[in-house]
Amino acid sequence: MFGLRGLRELSPLPLLASPIDSECIRVYRPLLPFEKATIRQTSVENDVEWFEDVSNQDISLTKRNLLRYMINEYVPRLINSRPEIECISRQSLMETTEEVTKLVQSYETEKQNLDRRVRSNDFQFDELMASVKFSIPLQELRDTRLPVLARWLYEVIYPLSSAKHFHWSFAKLERQAMARVWGWLDNPEDTLIMTYLNVSFNLNLQGLNVEIHLFRQSPQRDIIRHCKTHVGPKDSSWKLFDRIWWIRISNHDADIEIRYYRSSMRRELVNAFPHISSNEKYSRLNFEAFPVIIDEKTSQVLAAPTLGLINDGIYVECKLKRLL
Repeated sequence: MFGLRGLRELSPLPLLASPIDSECIRVYRPLLPFEKATIRQTSVENDVEWFEDVSNQDISLTKRNLLRYMINEYVPRLINSRPEIECISRQSLMETTEEVTKLVQSYETEKQNLDRRVRSNDFQFDELMASVKFSIPLQELRDTRLPVLARWLYEVIYPLSSAKHFHWSFAKLERQAMARVWGWLDNPEDTLIMTYLNVSFNLNLQGLNVEIHLFRQSPQRDIIRHCKTHVGPKDSSWKLFDRIWWIRISNHDADIEIRYYRSSMRRELVNAFPHISSNEKYSRLNFEAFPVIIDEKTSQVLAAPTLGLINDGIYVECKLKRLL
């Protein structure tokens, strides 16, 4: 059902230009009460240039083209002699769309109520480390409708995910991940561990509550090696690193690079921040899973913003991307 939300009348484009922009480009899809021929005629009469993709007329090219032909031409021509095809008439489909809209609205209301309840009960969101922890009563989780939980989790994990095609991957979460969650809820004895859309899910039953920990999956070695973002001298614009963190660097005159830390860089990291060698907090970290900022010329580590490590003389801001 949520896949049909792509047909909603007004929606934003998936990604903002920076984490501080309040305005975004919105797509308007009005459901017009008249035929395309009327639009074309009006355009011609008012000297408005008309453009149409001729491939839309090729019914062998896509199913969408075939359905367009069926609804706009085939059904209207034969509906009187074949009343059984009325179910795919334009009017019938508009009525179905209205029913789907009402159902989606009910899911949306349930999702918002679930979100308020969960966030009011020790909801822990570590923005820098891209991690979320919370708990839900077992019975409440069992009583939540699957599409509602799937959509809520889809929105919660978005800031944590580096998946390239996240906005087109809801079905994978709903059909695959939720099936595993529902199977686990029938017998929640062991910890459920799974990964979807580059986010790790850990579900564990503690008493009458299900504790859930969501965190970004550690990047693969080739990504650690090749994921780099160049920042030129005096460039203080926001940069999206690995589709997770927005990072902005100010007060610098050198060519700078944002990349993932590798164990071979440990000496440079300790030289830049000597106190971490004796701090237990840093010894427990996964040292191949966080971004660092380095001077391209000297290879000096200037900052590890998600760890709060920033050298004097450079100003760094770091934020997770946010769901629209």
